[in-house]
Formats: sequence, C-alpha cells, structure tokens
Amino acid sequence: MRDHALPEWRWTHFPAGEIRDKIAASKLKNMGLQRGWPDFVLISPAAIAHALELKRAGEDLTEDQEAFRDWCCGHGVPHAVVRSIDEALAILTSWSALRIRIGGVR
Repeated sequence: MRDHALPEWRWTHFPAGEIRDKIAASKLKNMGLQRGWPDFVLISPAAIAHALELKRAGEDLTEDQEAFRDWCCGHGVPHAVVRSIDEALAILTSWSALRIRIGGVR
C-alpha cells in the first residue's frame, strides 16, 4: 500500500489481531478496540470507507468479522476478504485505489 496506493486515498493497517500480553490487551480494550474490524481500512477521495480483510488459505472469518462484513454490506461500505496477494491486488484495482497497473487495468 505504501508504495502503490494513490496519494488521494487514505489507508491504515488495523493491527488488532496480533498476540499481546494481558496488560496491553486490557489497555487497548479500555481504549475502545473492538473485535471484527478488518486488517486494512481505506478511505477513497470520495470519502467512502472500504474494508479489506486478509486471511490465510483455508482460514475462515470469525463471528465478529462476519458481523462486521455483514454490517458493511448492509450499509453500502465496500468490504472484501482476500486470501492471496493476487486477490488483494484485484480488489484494490477494482476500487481504483492503486497507481500501478495490474493485468492491464489501473
């Protein structure tokens, strides 16, 4: 993303799933960290939020991630679950978020 996202887009990685000690986890929970949010949150130049969830092959969404996906779908927020770099690039290309050309498409 750092190297290939269009500069008009804003994005961040949402590192909520890594292993952490109980003190850090408690602090983040008290600060408002919620389960189910995607790995990347992107905002287009048109002020539309997009959600990108990364999963390993064979890995399923958690119930919280399914609930977040369903909320997005119900509210018109683009949401995608990808399991490979090719899938991620295809989605980001379809959202017009990249400045590189993937398979002849921007």
